[in-house]
Amino acid sequence: MLSFLLAGFTAASLLAGCNSSDSSSASKEGEVVIDFFHRWPNEPRKSFYDEKIKEFEESHPGVTINVDSVLNDSYKEKVRVLVSNDGLPDIFSSWSDSFAENLVSSGKVGWL
Repeated sequence: MLSFLLAGFTAASLLAGCNSSDSSSASKEGEVVIDFFHRWPNEPRKSFYDEKIKEFEESHPGVTINVDSVLNDSYKEKVRVLVSNDGLPDIFSSWSDSFAENLVSSGKVGWL
């Protein structure tokens, strides 16, 4: 799980860093802001994510990760709303099968 999380952060920071257009992912020149949305706002997973994000930011100067999290049922609904409003975060997780298929078929979501 840690490897997946770090790979996602690395990929997002590279993609955001290579983005030449004005977007919410790029702040000052040389700095990258990554929006990360997950469904574990409670312990013990909240602390795990907070710790790994802190470690990642410390080892990648110039990268800031903004975190948003909600519980499982609210998460599903918020992801659907974000997809329909073009407001998706840079990194988020999804369920497999039809839920993920619907997100990808919208043309607004890619996957790793």
